[in-house]
Amino acid sequence: MLPFLLGLSDRQAAEAVRCRIDFKYAMAMELDDPGFHHSVRIPA
Repeated sequence: MLPFLLGLSDRQAAEAVRCRIDFKYAMAMELDDPGFHHSVRIPA
């Protein structure tokens, strides 16, 4: 939802999850979670 609202590409969204605390908080991830690769698709 956040990538769509912010107009981010898959690559930009993956980078945001790796680097931004607000994205990790919104996704209920631990701060030390490495995130995911931009090529991983979540089924709709």
